[in-house]
Amino acid sequence: MKKLVLGISLFMILFSCSNKENHTAIEEKTTQNIEYSNVLKDTVLLDFDIMKVKVIFESDSILKWNVIDDDLVDFQTEKSQTLHLNKHSVITTWVETETDGDHITQFADFENNVVASVIRKKDGTIFTVSGTISKNE
Repeated sequence: MKKLVLGISLFMILFSCSNKENHTAIEEKTTQNIEYSNVLKDTVLLDFDIMKVKVIFESDSILKWNVIDDDLVDFQTEKSQTLHLNKHSVITTWVETETDGDHITQFADFENNVVASVIRKKDGTIFTVSGTISKNE
């Protein structure tokens, strides 16, 4: 229980530190009735202002990702940890072991179609991005 409270508290602190521009995507959300369990093993599109990412949540401990219009052709597979907030929302964290070593903590709300990530680069810089989630067609 302490880990859950600490995880949620840490995420809320990091999420609240994002700049005002990043809140635009969250304010433009579209409600849908999609549960996290409904997207497992499916490809979803995360549309951030600075990039678009395809993600496959294989399980609570493995995800695959690929940045669209990047040099990465194949999906990268990462070990991850997922914290379930409710049936629609999760916080997932992973380290990009196959590429540049970035550490990502990401909040995904599949009911409200929003995603927000805190990214810690290997050099120690930290930034946030937010955007929308859609099923990849």
